Amino acid sequence: MDGRVLSAEEDFSELKERAEAGDASAMHKLYLAYLDGFGTEKDEDAAFRWLCRFCSHGGAETVRRLHGMRDLGIAHMRGIGTDKNPGLALECFGKALGQGDKEAADWIYALYTEGMLPARGWHP
Repeated sequence: MDGRVLSAEEDFSELKERAEAGDASAMHKLYLAYLDGFGTEKDEDAAFRWLCRFCSHGGAETVRRLHGMRDLGIAHMRGIGTDKNPGLALECFGKALGQGDKEAADWIYALYTEGMLPARGWHP
């Protein structure tokens, strides 16, 4: 299960209760539910808050496995539930890359190619 849908026996209010009690898996599912508007109204601000909470309390392996730091970087890069902040996006992508999330490198590249961060290195 990718976490994007609630199971048949799990409704949104139960999911929220588990997340509020500190269940990392529920925090991640709640982030996705708010982000996609599944089982509740779409709410990017709430999605961002739950993503931050998940990344802070989810445990390193769980956050890595569910790409939480990359998702947090994307939120900062695109302004999903927060202001755009390329510097924080780069920091999150760097952490994700350090956790073995190879796709985070593509997002770092995108920060530079989209002109969100100044080019570094060789200059003609």
